[in-house]
Amino acid sequence: MFVPEFSSKDTFVLVHNHLLDSEKAVRLSATFTHARLHHASRHLPEGVSRVEVIFDCRGQNMNATAEKLLTAKALGADLVTFKRV
Repeated sequence: MFVPEFSSKDTFVLVHNHLLDSEKAVRLSATFTHARLHHASRHLPEGVSRVEVIFDCRGQNMNATAEKLLTAKALGADLVTFKRV
């Protein structure tokens, strides 16, 4: 089973509130997110064509590697955004 945090008719949205303050934390987040998206790809309901990931980074200092490693292409998502405010 796969349950997103939000969904619309054709989009599932995943929200990750991961600590991204070190390179190691960013790598762990990338590994987890990639695995979650891989699992999701096998369980999407008919009609869902987009999967988006939002990293909720409010209140933390992000490591400089976060936006370089946590890209849509690297993770297998259609869109990755970072919520800072």
